Amino acid sequence: MREDNIFKVGPVVDGESLIGYNDVYKKIRRDTLSNNGNLSLVGLHRMGKTSLIKKLHSEAKKTCADIIPIFVNLQELVPDGNNSLFDSLLTYIADEVNARLLRLKDAEQCSEFCYVYEKFKKAAYGGMNFRSAFKNLFEELKPLNLRVLLSLDEFDAAENIFKTNADFELFRILADSDYAITLIFISRRRLYMIEHKNENNSTFHSTFPETPLTGFDNDDINLLLDILKQNYDISLEGDKLERVKYYAGCSPYIYSAFCHEMVEEKIKGRNNFDPDEIYKKNITSIVTDYAEVLYQRLKTDGHLSKILGILFGPSFNVTRSDLDLLAFLGYLNVDCNDGDYYQALSGYFTDFLRNQNYLDDSWKNLIAVEKLMKSLLIEVFPALNDED
Repeated sequence: MREDNIFKVGPVVDGESLIGYNDVYKKIRRDTLSNNGNLSLVGLHRMGKTSLIKKLHSEAKKTCADIIPIFVNLQELVPDGNNSLFDSLLTYIADEVNARLLRLKDAEQCSEFCYVYEKFKKAAYGGMNFRSAFKNLFEELKPLNLRVLLSLDEFDAAENIFKTNADFELFRILADSDYAITLIFISRRRLYMIEHKNENNSTFHSTFPETPLTGFDNDDINLLLDILKQNYDISLEGDKLERVKYYAGCSPYIYSAFCHEMVEEKIKGRNNFDPDEIYKKNITSIVTDYAEVLYQRLKTDGHLSKILGILFGPSFNVTRSDLDLLAFLGYLNVDCNDGDYYQALSGYFTDFLRNQNYLDDSWKNLIAVEKLMKSLLIEVFPALNDED
């Protein structure tokens, strides 16, 4: 039995700790590294989006001599002097490309690129020359047979960093094959929900194929169980497995939390793997805090009344588009629907939503209307009250 614990409970995992999503990762790798395509990776908090793309960057750095990988977390951007955050982003990307290029090619090979880079550095921030020179950098990489793999994490923040339609338009133009760059956007919302409304030009979001990351499927769960058995001789099956599934549902984060605690118990020589006891004693805050984060984001994004209608009714204000969107984003577990019955990310999160007493005003209004209609019916037909 191994004495280390490969099940990590943190923001980013790698190596052996990155379990599952094998088919998804192969597709991401094929679409970006092999086909030089662009990508939007969409999924809830702690679904593994950042871990997968960092794995892609690590692989590209080790095995792809023609790729310059650059990873930027938009939440970590800070203003550079009097520049806007957007201008600071462009400057950081250009400086990184230049620095890494000079480690790959000699000065003579890079002369044209260096000329454009100097124009970029001398141009006034935000002006046409500044943006034109930025785009030209990626034209000059093509003769050098190089390509930038640029991933922008926490792309939801672009809503505030990209101040004008022209900011989105710049990256839409860069997605063209004329430029030696592959773009990956990582977000919890779909791009059309982040992009500024643009009535006149081509839409930004339609340029980037979307890949949803909605959590573990049965193959991922079975792989995790196999690793748990092979490395630590822990068999999770029957009622115990069903209880873990109740708490975790599709969430790799919650599965990892349970596995981490079971391995810790095993290493200490204990063999009591009661999921309900593990939840109560060790990971209550992890599970409840995660549910609270998802709940607050449902409220912030305006989806709360929709998912409550889908899960518990009344659902007359819910459209098929609402259902499809919530499934795409990962809030609904599409593998657990049974006719008109749906489950959220997990059984636990479904019950968490059911037990909230501070629902939004629209939901309170729906419940009030339903109660009023029932009271009126009972007033007209008193016999109905006896049937309850």
